[in-house]
Amino acid sequence: MKVKVCGMSEKQNITALEKVPEVDFIGHIFVEKSPRFIGTNDGSSKLPSFGVFVNSSEDQIKEKANEYNLSFIQLHGDESPAFSKSTNDTIKPVVKVISVSEKEDFKKTKEYEGCCTYFLFDTKTKLRGGSGKKFDWSLINEYKGKTPFFLSGGISLNDVETIKNINHPQLYGVDINSGFEIKPGIKNIEEIKTFAKQLKS
Repeated sequence: MKVKVCGMSEKQNITALEKVPEVDFIGHIFVEKSPRFIGTNDGSSKLPSFGVFVNSSEDQIKEKANEYNLSFIQLHGDESPAFSKSTNDTIKPVVKVISVSEKEDFKKTKEYEGCCTYFLFDTKTKLRGGSGKKFDWSLINEYKGKTPFFLSGGISLNDVETIKNINHPQLYGVDINSGFEIKPGIKNIEEIKTFAKQLKS
């Protein structure tokens, strides 16, 4: 089970996160309206990093991928399957976010099969992530595709056992964010350490 910590924006906090061996990935948000927007902060990390974009152009994505040495591109907007596939094939592996509130939402995954490397299932809200709200995780049984996925949406330290009991062959990892924050963009490293150790034990 992989652990991705998203919405990191401050260098000292990032450096502390790098010392947690159970954390596999870090995420930076390149959306100016987000309270976790990385802006001009130094987001360099020894961890493989995700760049989160919402309806950005390929040129904008490519520029940030090079500047921040991103390993993955997370598309959190209305990007088409064709755009996702082009980005996946020519820039970096793509994680396509599917916003979920009901079982019918998983039908959208069929359009993106073969167009991305991973899916990320997050709670459908107006905020496009970072809402701290869960969707009904039992709904992921509706997903029958072959693309591995990350589970996201309101995950906190209290969810370890629930996540460990999810039995889905394509569950690849979890994406944590607001449930571990001191304030937007700054994470509680000790809580993340506890969560990641318990999840992987």
